[in-house]
Amino acid sequence: MATIDKINEALTEMQNDLAKLQHYTGEIGKAQTAATEVVKISREYVISFQQRVKEIGVLMDDASQDFKTKCNSASLDLNTTSTNFQKGINDAKKSLSEVSVELSNVALKVNTLAQKIDSIDIEGHFNKVYNGLQSISEEQNKIAGVLKQELANGFEQSQILNQKNRNLIYVVIIISLLLTGVSVYSAFLK
Repeated sequence: MATIDKINEALTEMQNDLAKLQHYTGEIGKAQTAATEVVKISREYVISFQQRVKEIGVLMDDASQDFKTKCNSASLDLNTTSTNFQKGINDAKKSLSEVSVELSNVALKVNTLAQKIDSIDIEGHFNKVYNGLQSISEEQNKIAGVLKQELANGFEQSQILNQKNRNLIYVVIIISLLLTGVSVYSAFLK
């Protein structure tokens, strides 16, 4: 091979290498453009990301403050409710204590009244009233018998004594009524 062929061959290889270099340079240019675009987009993304992070931070701070405020308010409400509830329980205990004392007093009065009622001999009182009424009835029967006997003694005397008998009947009725009233009254007093 001659030197020229070698030179031509070397030039051809150089030309091929130059074409490759030119190709890679173009690729590098494209890569540089792409890298510049990536850097530009990355910067925009970072700026946007930073802005979003700041906005989220502000929103979280606001939400945190709002949450703290709500927690404090809820805590105060809960404390007030708890205090009111405890006061209600204390008032209820006091009322129950007062009612308990009143119920004890009423129970004592009821027991005393029950003992008094138990000590009353109601049946005995009714028996006395009944016996009193029986004796009055017997007296009335005796008086009625006497009156019948007097009437049977003579019709003639009845004309004369008619006026006297009427007075006697009135007196007897009045006495009977008085005896009945006195017996009933005395029976209830015992």
